[in-house]
Amino acid sequence: LVLTDVYDTSLAFIPATQFPLLKLRYSTGDTLTRSLTQLGYLRVLYDALPEGALHPVAAYNFYKDTLQQGENMHMSIVFANISDQPMDSLLVRFNIENAGGDDLEVLKMYRPLPPGDTLQLKLDAGTYTLSGPQRLLIDVNPGTIQPELYHFNNVGVQDFYVMRDNRNPLLDVTFDGSHILDGDIVSPKPLIAATLKDDNRFLAITDTATFDLKLEMPDGSLKNISPSDPDVMFFPADASDLTKKNAARIEWSPVFTLDGDYRLLVNGRDATGNESAGLDYAIRFKVITHSSLSNLLNYPNPFSTRTCFVYTMTGAEPPLHFKIQIMTVSGRIVREITEQEFGPLKPGTHQSDFCWDGRDEYGDQLANGVYLYRVIAKKADGTDFDLFDNDRVDGFFKRGFGKMVLIR
Repeated sequence: LVLTDVYDTSLAFIPATQFPLLKLRYSTGDTLTRSLTQLGYLRVLYDALPEGALHPVAAYNFYKDTLQQGENMHMSIVFANISDQPMDSLLVRFNIENAGGDDLEVLKMYRPLPPGDTLQLKLDAGTYTLSGPQRLLIDVNPGTIQPELYHFNNVGVQDFYVMRDNRNPLLDVTFDGSHILDGDIVSPKPLIAATLKDDNRFLAITDTATFDLKLEMPDGSLKNISPSDPDVMFFPADASDLTKKNAARIEWSPVFTLDGDYRLLVNGRDATGNESAGLDYAIRFKVITHSSLSNLLNYPNPFSTRTCFVYTMTGAEPPLHFKIQIMTVSGRIVREITEQEFGPLKPGTHQSDFCWDGRDEYGDQLANGVYLYRVIAKKADGTDFDLFDNDRVDGFFKRGFGKMVLIR
């Protein structure tokens, strides 16, 4: 473009997007006198580009450079318009990069920025999918979406590290609130509960797929227990307060109608996929649907200060009426333990919470010696509750009476 006009010339007709950079060149000549024309002035009048820059000196906060997996990453930094030109709405790109390729990109749009004004750029990002070394890249006005004088001072970098959650959660399985031994008898209508506890304070166990439950039937077939089954309930961890406890629970309330030996297999995994163990937790149990009660064996025997009672009960329904009578060898009843004192009878083999202290009905200490005792258990119709045969225990009883020895 050659201009010979000595007056003001507008360059508005040149499309700035097509020709973002221009060069002005002045030349003069005099073939007659061979003297150069003196340039009075050359002025370029223009609207300057705005210019912004990250300003960490004004304010910069990065939560911490080492995070536990699942912990939120917080950062904030000031961006300032350091020019006398206004800036339009600003796009900011936050990009978290790592060697694993699990990049995380967050785009945010901020308000227009007048000359001399500042913005506080903030990012709160979860680290659920991240582990190992990470790099946070901050890019204001990426790709120079709006014209700006320089871009290098719009970019910031922050390295940090995410510690992978590789600790196994703890699995606990109970039947009617109690831990059973392998092969124990359980109720035909048990409440089977599996609880999974994790020490991660940031990733709550909330997925119904947390647990794997399977039941091996007496015939050897395997049945999968789904969280969607009507007799299954799932209780997720309370995500609002993981500082106290991060635990999820699943409860299964089956009704067993078939007697026999069963095997329960349970496994669980936390929010990051760590399993409670490499192998399933497996426990065998026996179901006897017929209601019966074994002889009650006192332990320890002999005793000096207290003795408790061990029993086995089958079926789901306990005796309607129950008591223990303790008497001298002559048959005089010195103590009667009611069902209210003894506490509820539970299916399976248990030791009673109640223990006798060797005192009579009036609280007086009984003399040393041998005492007899018997259990009276009745059904709703008044007939005797059926006796559960236990060869290991029945030999200590004669006609329903057992012996205990009190030694002070």
